[in-house]
Amino acid sequence: MKLFNGKYLGTKRFDVSPDGTRLHVATASGLLCESIYRPMMDYRKLIRFTRHLTRDVSEAQQMFMRMVFNFEIGKNDDHAKNFSFVCVDGRWSCSPAYDVTECPEANNGFHASLVNGKEKPGLEDYVAAAADAGLTKRQAIEAIQEIKAIVSERKDAGERAEESEARLPLRKGRGY
Repeated sequence: MKLFNGKYLGTKRFDVSPDGTRLHVATASGLLCESIYRPMMDYRKLIRFTRHLTRDVSEAQQMFMRMVFNFEIGKNDDHAKNFSFVCVDGRWSCSPAYDVTECPEANNGFHASLVNGKEKPGLEDYVAAAADAGLTKRQAIEAIQEIKAIVSERKDAGERAEESEARLPLRKGRGY
């Protein structure tokens, strides 16, 4: 991302290849027929779908980390249209994360997506979702602790935010 003319924010598009060809992109909302008007998608369903569509456990693990991150920062606007998949040469992968902002007021203060059927998940719910992503309980707890530490650090020290974001285990764009 960079500023243009000192005031316009620009970012590289993930739906266009370097040669200018449009890439096929589909949202979880479209692929799973999930409404964004009555959001109730469960992250476990999204994680299992990610694993099935991409045929790549690391993509499902990426979705698990995005789930934990969204809950930790208070991103309530986590509806199915805010998760996309890109198809390149017949192979699907998660798009880069987007619309990643804290928004506790969205959806009347409730998350648009659930974890294990719950709006306020506990550790056991995260671990169940992690299992869908192919993670062991120990790996899930380590990932959760890492994300919580980074989010806490960022909330506590705004001046270190850029450094923390660089360490965040959310994958950056692939530069298709």
